Amino acid sequence: MRLRMLMSILAVPLSGCFQELFAAGAELAPDTDPSSSSGFTSTGDTTPTTSGGSGVQTVTGLSSETTTWEPGTSGPEANPPPEILSFSASGGDVVEEAGAVHLELAASDDAVQVRLSLNGEPLAELAPSDFPYEYEVLSAKFNFEHTFEAVAIDGEGLESAPASVTLQVNLKPSGAEKCTFDRQDDEAAASSAITGLVYTKDAIVAVGTRDAGEGTRLAVWKLHRDTCELLPGWPRSVTEWTNLDVAKSGLSTGTSLAIDEDDNVYVAGTVLDGLEPRRYLAKMTSPMWEQLGAVGEQITGVAVAPKPQAAVFAVGWRQSGVNATPTDAAIWMYKLDGLAFPPDYIAAPFSAQEQLDEFNKLSERLRAVVFEPTTGHAVAVGEREFRGDDKVIYSRAFLVRMHPLMGRVGTPWTSPGEYFAHDSALGLGICGTQVVAGGWRRDAPQDSMPAPMWRWFSAGGAPEEIRAVPLSSAEFRGVACDRELKVVGAGVLNLGSGDARVVAAPGVEGKLITYGTGTPGADEMATASCDRRGFCAAGGFYTEDGSRHALVRVYHP
Repeated sequence: MRLRMLMSILAVPLSGCFQELFAAGAELAPDTDPSSSSGFTSTGDTTPTTSGGSGVQTVTGLSSETTTWEPGTSGPEANPPPEILSFSASGGDVVEEAGAVHLELAASDDAVQVRLSLNGEPLAELAPSDFPYEYEVLSAKFNFEHTFEAVAIDGEGLESAPASVTLQVNLKPSGAEKCTFDRQDDEAAASSAITGLVYTKDAIVAVGTRDAGEGTRLAVWKLHRDTCELLPGWPRSVTEWTNLDVAKSGLSTGTSLAIDEDDNVYVAGTVLDGLEPRRYLAKMTSPMWEQLGAVGEQITGVAVAPKPQAAVFAVGWRQSGVNATPTDAAIWMYKLDGLAFPPDYIAAPFSAQEQLDEFNKLSERLRAVVFEPTTGHAVAVGEREFRGDDKVIYSRAFLVRMHPLMGRVGTPWTSPGEYFAHDSALGLGICGTQVVAGGWRRDAPQDSMPAPMWRWFSAGGAPEEIRAVPLSSAEFRGVACDRELKVVGAGVLNLGSGDARVVAAPGVEGKLITYGTGTPGADEMATASCDRRGFCAAGGFYTEDGSRHALVRVYHP
């Protein structure tokens, strides 16, 4: 009651001196118990002061500190909301190429959270330390105005005023050409062809064959990833790095390559020892090493497992007789220093349920290999001659898996021919959490024309979807996948005469998109690879003035 009466008196206009006012209050509400915690006791300076010369008096009776207020206000704000000091996007306000846009934000120190929205829809809940924030623009599907709005929030839930930045995205359509490498970029070569390529962080590395006047040699090119221009010091021929006499003097071809996590380059191919083929594998970068196989062995695919269980996988085949056929599929594995594991040869029968191949007359060949990171295994695909229960020999795709330390695991999977009598797998790529093989299929009659197809597998190698592409007399030799999981197939139409084709599709049911239809004259595409932004490159050759010339084309995603 005393405190309530005192507050009532304090509410009257302060026109007299403070001591008189206090005395009047004390008379109405005497403090009979000095030890009471509810009493009002002056412990500080009671001299009246003014704020800003306004004549408003400030009471300092409770402590030595001063609290000031103005007429018509409720006093200073105890906890102001956080502030966004800056909010912007890297690269300007127009985006014309696929890739990451970096949103940059600076907020006051009391901000603990940032709510980010795009065109009014929630995009992300972030901490201030999460900036710069990457927003990925993947294809022409993103061609619209992007307005990003950010609101900073402090620990008490107070929100800043919103800040916004607007971007206009104008990407080229999927399959539009970004750049090309061709004869004009390598005039010293009389003839050349690309058989394998991969993206590194900042370049395209390709392998194939090149004749600069000394005969056909295994060669490696390194191109700028955005312009397709040759980088200084490239191309390089096997004769520039090899220590093997047979590789220095004999003809050779490149077939595939792989890049490890440290950007070391591993190249594979075939070296002719006289007229006999021998497999060749080399780590080009220091410390360099080389492996030369036996006569009749050939490598067609290479992959690398990352550390700590690092290993190099090379796949292909060996001749199982004196003639070029039949062949046994082969797996060669190495540590990163070149130390070899025992070779692994695969011949029919793959399981006890298959027909016996008593004299090893059936051929098996592995064509491509990738390392699947979620399972920690390499996956390889190829084609085999398979004798059915009807005693007819069919061409069938097959798949094997390898562990970096233990080698081949499980029983190889063989296509049951549930869709087509004959099929084959020639190329392989990682597509999200799946592995996609590309090749061909055809019906039973011997005069049936092959047509390209994709087959999806789980990360563990179990068969899933299949898609036949309506192109007659064609096959996919290279397979890759972009950031939107569009699968890209590079190959050839009109087998025999040659007409390069590169097509893409967003999955099993999506509309087929034509990326490339080749050039006048015989041409083929043999390989494909996509980078972290979604751009995809295809490599092969085209014919001009009667000679083959290496070709690399990069396409917008």
